[in-house]
Amino acid sequence: MRSLLAIVVVVLAGSGCESSSPTPLPPAPDPQPHPVPTAAAKAKCENFIAVACARNADCSNDPPDRAQRLELCKQQARTGIVCGKAVTVSESYDRCIRELGETSCEVLIASGYPKSCDKVILVAP
Repeated sequence: MRSLLAIVVVVLAGSGCESSSPTPLPPAPDPQPHPVPTAAAKAKCENFIAVACARNADCSNDPPDRAQRLELCKQQARTGIVCGKAVTVSESYDRCIRELGETSCEVLIASGYPKSCDKVILVAP
């Protein structure tokens, strides 16, 4: 299956321009303030990890013990997905959660997580 981290996170960050002149110009102010993490987004992020890792544990056999697979997946996911910085979820979040539960292991193994799960959690920088 595609990596959980590769499909779910979009980092919301400002970008700046650099000058080649000897005296650097001051950075332009952000047109909008950085989004603020919310409790609801954090809860949905944690739920996504729980659901995605449960499906991963159901559909995999490495390591052989399901509880180990589940815990290992959650640890790896939380290393790359910082739910405490979650700002919001995409419009496809509910569909992603539903499709994770409905999609057969054969399809998940062959095709990876549903497309509805791409960039489903948005986090602040």
